[in-house]
Amino acid sequence: RVAAGGGLILASVLICSRPRFGDPIPRRQFWTGCAFGLMAMMTVAFAIVLVKPLLVSYPLSWVSTLRMAGGTIVLVAALPFHPNRKAVLDTFRPQSDSKWMLLGTLFGAYLSTLTWLAGFRYTGAGASSVLNQVSTVLIVVFAWIFLGESMSRLKFLAVGSAFLGAALVVT
Repeated sequence: RVAAGGGLILASVLICSRPRFGDPIPRRQFWTGCAFGLMAMMTVAFAIVLVKPLLVSYPLSWVSTLRMAGGTIVLVAALPFHPNRKAVLDTFRPQSDSKWMLLGTLFGAYLSTLTWLAGFRYTGAGASSVLNQVSTVLIVVFAWIFLGESMSRLKFLAVGSAFLGAALVVT
């Protein structure tokens, strides 16, 4: 079931990420984005395998906070070398939509990391990693709902495939 569900989810992700599926972008930009995405997923996969033993030994809130702190430390250390550091620092000044930034930080970073780590703690790494790929498809759904992006029949089919795959994995 995990393999079949994973296959449906993978097919859905591939459909949702194929070129010319959304707004047109230059081919080089698309492949550069794919390369960075692949590198990101490889480092995430390696890191979660490294910390999996810690997930059962320490509170998830502590592990999640430590993970966020590590990323923050790296970003702060890199800031002096950023060519446009003033613009980066300007994002931390209170603005009219700062509340949305704070909510996005809470839900998009901390709580999502906490629940993501909980998935790895309470299920097998294989099932959890397959289910985590549903987030890619949910981005398509949320972009349709909140950003007004188009939702074709093929996208609906991809979303349905992902949810069917997720149902197979959890049953």
